[in-house]
Amino acid sequence: MKQNIFLSVAMIILIAANLVTADTREVDPLTPLDNYISVGEWNTPGDLEGWTADNQITNLTVAGGYLTGTINGVGNDPWIHKTLAAGSYINVKAGSIFEIRIKYSPDANLTNAGAYFYLYAGAWNPKPYALYDEMQIDGQFHVYRLTVSANVGNAMLGHCRIDMTQGASFPGLDFEIDYVRIKTPQMVDPSYRAGLSFANMNSLADWNSSSDTNWGLENIDGEEIAGGYLTATNHGDGMIYKYNNAGGLPAIDLDSADNKIIQVRMRNTGADTGKQFYFGTSATPGLSGARVGTFAANTIPVDGNFHIYQFDMTDNTGWASTLRDVRFDPASIDPAYIEVDYIHVGQIIPEPATFGFMILLGLAFLRRK
Repeated sequence: MKQNIFLSVAMIILIAANLVTADTREVDPLTPLDNYISVGEWNTPGDLEGWTADNQITNLTVAGGYLTGTINGVGNDPWIHKTLAAGSYINVKAGSIFEIRIKYSPDANLTNAGAYFYLYAGAWNPKPYALYDEMQIDGQFHVYRLTVSANVGNAMLGHCRIDMTQGASFPGLDFEIDYVRIKTPQMVDPSYRAGLSFANMNSLADWNSSSDTNWGLENIDGEEIAGGYLTATNHGDGMIYKYNNAGGLPAIDLDSADNKIIQVRMRNTGADTGKQFYFGTSATPGLSGARVGTFAANTIPVDGNFHIYQFDMTDNTGWASTLRDVRFDPASIDPAYIEVDYIHVGQIIPEPATFGFMILLGLAFLRRK
């Protein structure tokens, strides 16, 4: 009996967890997307911005701030495609948001079609941004937003393909695309899916005391600790580091699911070219290019405000055993004024209310039994 009860509760929890983490689609969401990466805006007449018509598309042009084209009606799988530059791959981990603003010419038969992002991250990953009952047929612009619940492929997007219709033939159907945008919310200014939050399990630095000066600095000067921040001026390849568990660096168990994400809150001036977090462990001491989390330039806001950056080490094979060495490179331009609020290590977990909801579901299920 007890075993049956345990299995029933486990099943309910699993179902509830899947409900929380399913991919979601929205049409005309009320909240605008911010801090996004653009892969198509088309504000320059004649500039396709690297997009090509690959299949069943004719008259692909840019005018008036839109990418326009016509489905030629041969078959039922028209698409356009863009290849990203090697240095501009986009990290598409769980929680990434893909958004397109598009207008189809009026056609009641669109209710028989779906529309997809095909995302190449090690392999092609088809992701619908609208299913047949979500396609809008009124001939007006609509925003379609897709939020993914799991990493897309190897989580490094190199190619993006849009299938405007799929599953039915639409000869002569015109389309206009206003923009295509991507946001990686678990990395810059994360906005968690319902029922999830970041749990700070370990603090590497908080700078809440003027005595917290035991960090090494390189290519950084004018440092000051005040008001809970480390402030300084970065010159080129700046580094903030502790090696060999120096200065009270906690011995964090990197094999634990509680310690997979490094979260940094900071701001800096200027158009940065990247941020890195290097680490060494008890099994692999010292620093290495194989043990690093990176923010490419196109993922970094340039507004001079505070932002939260998350380095997700879940898929980094070097993130194992015990943390021993850390080096954070906060900026890469000279000069750049920086303020670092904290560096934490933790994980994204269900909030207590979500656990309570799962337990109530389980109890309700058992009561009915």
